[in-house]
Amino acid sequence: MLVRPVADIASFPAPGWTTAPLWDVVNSEEPDDTTFITALAPGAQDPQVALQIGDLEIPYGATGQVTLRIRMRWSAALTAAPATVRVGLSPASLLGVTDPVLAFERSLVGFSGTDFDTMEITFQFEDWAGDASAYGVYLEMTPDAADVTQFGEVSWLEVESNLAAVVVGTSKLGTTTAQQVITEARDHHPSFEKRAQPNGTLLRLLSSYQREITAKIARVNPALVSSPVTCTLPLADFDDGITLPSHSYLLPGVEARLASDTDVVETVELVNLTLRKEGSQMFGRYVYLQGNKLFLSGRAENWGSYASLTLQMVLVPKELTRLDDVLVLPDWGMDAYVGSLVTKMAVRSGLDGTLLSQARAMEQEFLDTVAQQKSAETSHTRDVFGGF
Repeated sequence: MLVRPVADIASFPAPGWTTAPLWDVVNSEEPDDTTFITALAPGAQDPQVALQIGDLEIPYGATGQVTLRIRMRWSAALTAAPATVRVGLSPASLLGVTDPVLAFERSLVGFSGTDFDTMEITFQFEDWAGDASAYGVYLEMTPDAADVTQFGEVSWLEVESNLAAVVVGTSKLGTTTAQQVITEARDHHPSFEKRAQPNGTLLRLLSSYQREITAKIARVNPALVSSPVTCTLPLADFDDGITLPSHSYLLPGVEARLASDTDVVETVELVNLTLRKEGSQMFGRYVYLQGNKLFLSGRAENWGSYASLTLQMVLVPKELTRLDDVLVLPDWGMDAYVGSLVTKMAVRSGLDGTLLSQARAMEQEFLDTVAQQKSAETSHTRDVFGGF
């Protein structure tokens, strides 16, 4: 995706920040230096430019990379090396704030030219731990103190190789937020006021409980908290397999979509590692796990007609950092969160008795409901045979 400016930042109401109206998506890859975005006015402190691209997503748990090409220059010759030329990704919602938190920040060393030059920066996001959201590109061009009258200019920006080898579709089970749970839990006892039980502490307690309750559900009814994981084919390195995000449970049954018609889905068996030699006779094409990697049977040519694999995984929930973070469990599981938080706050306050008993019962009632839901599902055993 190549984007070019259609107006100068000087005409935009919020100095230092660009938004979609300033950019035009084009198909040509030819440089066009006739229009460019400048940073803040000469003499302004800490010039910054945020290039907001709402189509760029990094899903939670994804692996892969995104490559950016940026064509830029300084407005005039610098007498000293620039103090900062930083490039990074930031959630689109944070692009308009001072000093946004950057992901995969890169510093461009030695960039001081007055002619437009093309820079290429690659961001790997195998270790990304954020949530699925739109991201933008943040560019900060801060000259040395001796060159405060100079500013940076951007001609165009291109997003290429925005490929997630593994794309995780986090299941949206409900709308309950950490704030709602904390507010209801505080109502259970006067000692649960904010000074004695700070929000930061309660968020950490809820994060810990999410991991705990998700593992419990995975043992009883894993489909309730599973997320679809899509692995694109062909693989960059077939023999290296597919590195999967952290998970606590992988459900059997893998779907393979044909490249010629992605509406056609075939089921591929997930075979135990110790049985994979026997599986080569029983299952034809199959997949197997070894550590945190998924391997495909046979050779790469055997999978040439497929576009992707989709599997179901129970992911380790991400950390809760804000009160408006949405929790993993469905809305009808709110009592489990409240009961857990009340139990922990009661222990912190030195309380016991009826309050603790009632709080612990709230979680147990939720787990009983999950088990009953699972037992009510209709299931059957599918025969496995050779001859593929």
